[in-house]
Amino acid sequence: MQERDVLLHRFASPKLYLALKTLATYGALLLLWIWIVGMYAKFGTVWIKLAVTLMWIGGAIGVWGIPEERESTVKETKWAVFGYLVFLLVYRLVIVKFSEFSPDEVGVALGVNVPVAAAASALGFIQNLLMIVSILVPVGFLIWIGQKFKVQQGKKRKDEAFAKLKGIRKDFRE
Repeated sequence: MQERDVLLHRFASPKLYLALKTLATYGALLLLWIWIVGMYAKFGTVWIKLAVTLMWIGGAIGVWGIPEERESTVKETKWAVFGYLVFLLVYRLVIVKFSEFSPDEVGVALGVNVPVAAAASALGFIQNLLMIVSILVPVGFLIWIGQKFKVQQGKKRKDEAFAKLKGIRKDFRE
């Protein structure tokens, strides 16, 4: 072993490394969440904070209610929240960049003659799309968590039915 490997082995256990990595991941996710809530001002403090909180609570209920899928639910919740926050970040940057263009500049950028009203309404459409997606992603995630419970209940019923059939066959053979 090299000297560096000996020091790592002696002072850092794999469990400690995993704990620090997990703590750093969730800390970074929390900082991203706080930053994005601040970027969206009132909309961020009212809706984004609530939506991400509901996603975390839904994931926690999924972890608690379906222990067989604990690790996958934790990982999927983390990535769903991360994806939602990154979407909000990128979308915010697009809106800020797009709002810099006047309606005339939009036509020039596209190389076509765009009516002023159509170019002006494009920014409103992008903002409406943001509202729709920012609501549907958390709602879809919560529906997905609920669906996991339905699948789990169906699996339990199937296992119970097979166990019952095995018992009947066993009793019949005796």
